[in-house]
Amino acid sequence: MPKRSKQHMMERRQQILYAAIECFRIEGFEGASMKKIGEHAGLSIGALYTHFKNRQELILALIDAVTKERDRKSLNSIDEFRAFLDESALQVAGETQQNFLQLNLHILKSCFTDEKIREKVEETMESQRAFFHRTLAILKDTKQICDSYDIEVGADLLNWTFVGALFSGIIPGAVKIDSLRALLNRELGRMTGMM
Repeated sequence: MPKRSKQHMMERRQQILYAAIECFRIEGFEGASMKKIGEHAGLSIGALYTHFKNRQELILALIDAVTKERDRKSLNSIDEFRAFLDESALQVAGETQQNFLQLNLHILKSCFTDEKIREKVEETMESQRAFFHRTLAILKDTKQICDSYDIEVGADLLNWTFVGALFSGIIPGAVKIDSLRALLNRELGRMTGMM
């Protein structure tokens, strides 16, 4: 068997991750077996296991991919931050990506039975808080938010707002996008002194 380049292996992993998301959406979390994920990716089960030894490892990689994508973002203006918060609110409310919401809920459910997934979710929550803190620090340093705004409290508030909204998503329709937007806009108003 010919040796695959690192680039090829990374592209194949990405292909599998996209296929897994689609498979979870179509088959449901419990119905998305490794075999079905391989079929969605157009790969043999052996090729799939070359990249991920089991479903848990694949889920951990999905969590990492989402976290890395968010952490790569650099939001340097209040308008970019406002747009990010709005898009995040739409996702958490299931308005733009229903499969995103469903997958997150199944991952949260797995936290009760799978220690590695629970640890990864805890890491992700801390990473999200750090992202909010870093962004707020940039906005404060560039005088886009008030000097008196406490970025420690703000990072915690934003982090727990999204975590709470995600948990509320367990009940269909429980996350009201208009209410979530109003809450975020009120906090943006406090940041900018427009309240």
